[in-house]
Amino acid sequence: MSERDLKCVVYDEDKFTKELICNFIDQTEGISNMKPSDTDQADVVFIDTEFYGSAFKLDKSPNQQVIVISSNPKYLRSFFQKEIADYLQKSEITYARFLKAIEKVTTL
Repeated sequence: MSERDLKCVVYDEDKFTKELICNFIDQTEGISNMKPSDTDQADVVFIDTEFYGSAFKLDKSPNQQVIVISSNPKYLRSFFQKEIADYLQKSEITYARFLKAIEKVTTL
C-alpha cells in the first residue's frame, strides 16, 4: 500500500454486497471507506453493473480506478474494454479476492 490511505467508495443497490465490501475495507489497513458524495476524491470506486451500465455516470478522474461488481459474468468482457481495474463476481466475493483486486489497483 501507499503511504496514505487508499480512499474507496462503494455503489451497490444490494445491501448485503455493499456491507460485505465496506466491511472488507474497514478491516484492511491502508484503505478507508468514503461517502458516495465524496466520489470525486476517491482513489477506488467499487460499482455494481446496475449503476455502471445505467444512467449513472461516473466522471472518473485520471488516477481513479474502477472495480466493477456483478452477479452476471456475461458483462465481463465489455467492462474490461472500458479500462476498469478489476471485476468482482458477487457469488465469488471473498476477502482474499477483494485483496487481490486492491493489489491490482495499487500496482497500476
